[in-house]
Amino acid sequence: MSGYDLSEGVFRTWNYSEEQLWKAFRNVFSTKTQNSSSYKFVFLKSIIDCMHQYKNKTEYTFFELFEQFTKIYWILIVKYGLAQNNSRTKETYIEQILKEYVGFSNGDKKVTICFSDLTTEAKNKLVYQVTKKCKKYVVGALYGDTNELMYSFSKKKEIIQLNPQMKDFVLRHEGSIEELNYFELAKFLDKVNSRDKVNSIIKDNKYNKKDSLEAYRQLLYDEFETECASSDYTLQNVNTIELLIESEDKYSQSNIVEKENAYYKKLYNKEEIINKDSEYMKLYLDDPERVIKMIKVRHGINC
Repeated sequence: MSGYDLSEGVFRTWNYSEEQLWKAFRNVFSTKTQNSSSYKFVFLKSIIDCMHQYKNKTEYTFFELFEQFTKIYWILIVKYGLAQNNSRTKETYIEQILKEYVGFSNGDKKVTICFSDLTTEAKNKLVYQVTKKCKKYVVGALYGDTNELMYSFSKKKEIIQLNPQMKDFVLRHEGSIEELNYFELAKFLDKVNSRDKVNSIIKDNKYNKKDSLEAYRQLLYDEFETECASSDYTLQNVNTIELLIESEDKYSQSNIVEKENAYYKKLYNKEEIINKDSEYMKLYLDDPERVIKMIKVRHGINC
């Protein structure tokens, strides 16, 4: 049974290596995973936000998770009017709910009211509605995509229980995981929204960017990474393949023969192309072991 069809699931327990935990996220961000909506990336961001908001907890209610989920989508849909579905003719539940709430159906219309401006009663009713509709697929889907390692869940009880080992892993590698998640979310938004939409975002936010993918990445950082969002903040040119370098020290030590070195040096020479063409990134995100070996060659690490 596919993950999204499950009504409950239990995380697999074992003393997993760093490599095995990284592989769970490789699967989340893999190009082989089909994404009909942006739900998975926003739900992962919601879980990470809850890790900080409820620091001493490993169990979260669906309401707590989908409150974060709704806050994020309020910005993407209500503030910026961004589409969230791969289908041009059908909207996601979250789009339908938020657009109906604010009173418009035209995807190009935007309103300036913030989610925080709503009354507590209004926010609660909205979050309950989002939870009811959106829990059906995304909770089980992310559970399956993380190789059943990240959390246990029950749709009946409406709770998830984080795997403590995975929570520790995510917090230690949060910067890398967040960047990868933003990168994939930006790619999805770029795919399902028109060029006119991103041009409007660039103009409204005074971004000095022509590349739509970079504009979406900048938007996500400005809106959701408040500690670095300011008028003076400029998104750095991040080489996404280097984000996996943190897992390098946990890999088994092995000798790299000259023939293998030559092979990975050729991969490294493609780095500038990868920065310009996001499609080449798929090769690296789908094989982190190759990434680590390539990075070792780059840094002259012969082990």
